[in-house]
Amino acid sequence: MFKPPVPANNEARIETIAELGLLDPSYVSAFDNIVALTQLATGMPICLFSVLDRERQFFKAKLGIDVRETARHMAFCASAICQENLDDIYFIENAAEHPDFQANPLVIHSPNIRFYAGIPILAPNRFPVGTVCLIGDQPRPLDDKIRKALKAAKALMEDALLLHSRSVTDQRTGLYNRRYFEDQSAKEWRRAVRHLLPITLLMIDMDHFKTYLDVHGDAAGDEALAGVATRLRTAANRPGDFVAHYSGEKFVLLLPETPITGGQQIAQRCIERIRELNLPYGAGGQSFLTISVGGSVANHDSDLDGGIKSLLKAAEQNLSRAKTAGGDGQVCSLLPPAVHS
Repeated sequence: MFKPPVPANNEARIETIAELGLLDPSYVSAFDNIVALTQLATGMPICLFSVLDRERQFFKAKLGIDVRETARHMAFCASAICQENLDDIYFIENAAEHPDFQANPLVIHSPNIRFYAGIPILAPNRFPVGTVCLIGDQPRPLDDKIRKALKAAKALMEDALLLHSRSVTDQRTGLYNRRYFEDQSAKEWRRAVRHLLPITLLMIDMDHFKTYLDVHGDAAGDEALAGVATRLRTAANRPGDFVAHYSGEKFVLLLPETPITGGQQIAQRCIERIRELNLPYGAGGQSFLTISVGGSVANHDSDLDGGIKSLLKAAEQNLSRAKTAGGDGQVCSLLPPAVHS
């Protein structure tokens, strides 16, 4: 069977999808409304906002189909996002006669795709996250009504993505903001409770940051915050890892399904990545920007009874211990918090 191409810079594209929270299973009303209007305007049986991950296409909004996702190798949309011109509509009049798709399970079996028209949807950074597409079970040409509807859907969906990104991200660092962290951490906690999985939270603070601002100024401080954010994102980049700006010079990392050894390893990786920035504090350039990390791990049934706030409180206490010890280090412990070197 035909294997769809992979876009250039695919890892950065997937990182963008994760940053926008598009793989979260919750519905976004704006996405649903755009799909509903597009279907209403065209009368097509199926309309989707499809997001392309590494191994699957995930329907962030859908009408006319029951499944929530399919394997990526079946996705017509995977070809659409690899077009040279990402403003073009990718169109197939009869998939049953198309050499790339006639053996596709979605053509041979339900929903028996014949007609497909999809237009790439671009994130604010211009990476294609997926498509809005229209699907039918009868061959048909691409008429002007469908063309105009998809062009309008693209404009509306890209505006919605821009608003969505502003609602969940911190503008100074590019990371998720505190409000979104609180929403997602509550969901991950419930999942940990339901499946009795370990969960680790790391609280991170930039050491002596006020001194850095006094020497280098606010503009350099913003650059340092952005640099730290980028390094933290690379240090915690497994599927499910969640990095957010918490407040001021503080950051938080939520690590699902992570026991204490894994949490300590990622905490140390964060410390080393910030050292590698080599940002000097003083005029003499003898000392460099560092961070302190406080971590807490819920590992047992009784730990999970306390809620996410108990994990956050314990991480903050351990962060205070790490800073009292001189900074540039970590204190991670199981609940209830106990000091570990």
